[in-house]
Amino acid sequence: MVGAAAVAAVRTDVKLRTLWKYMAVGAALAVVPDLDMFLTNVLHLSKSWHRSFSHSLAWALAVGLVAAFARRRGPDYRAGAAYGAATLTHAILDALVSVKGGVALLWPITQRRFTAGLYEYPDVLRINYNYNGDVLLLQGLRRAAAVSFWELLFGGAVLIIVLALRRFAGRLT
Repeated sequence: MVGAAAVAAVRTDVKLRTLWKYMAVGAALAVVPDLDMFLTNVLHLSKSWHRSFSHSLAWALAVGLVAAFARRRGPDYRAGAAYGAATLTHAILDALVSVKGGVALLWPITQRRFTAGLYEYPDVLRINYNYNGDVLLLQGLRRAAAVSFWELLFGGAVLIIVLALRRFAGRLT
């Protein structure tokens, strides 16, 4: 939701009636950084991969550049800024809520992890294996539901505020 709000804030050139398409892409891009959990949980790579390159300013910049130059009719810098910002919201929110670990915002310059430590975000998507090696995905389902509720509540509030400000600003011009 916060990624969608970032797109709504940047894409002031798009009418509110058609903005939902761009916001959907922004919301999806805001989730993409957590695909690094595939590296740690499914491929059994080191946990240090999580919240590393995909949670960095460099990653957000790369996403923004791809989005800006993806059009055939020439670059769309506003799309690049919107989608880069949407991607960056994930890293910023993870840095705010991570007590231990943090995020590698300045990767590849440094591996140092940054955190504000405001709230310990539960390890909702942790994958455990039983003695047969079978994956037990449903262990944190109750925690996942609680976290999703608060994410929707907070992200929804941010999105409503941004859309209301856009609508109000449109009436001023």
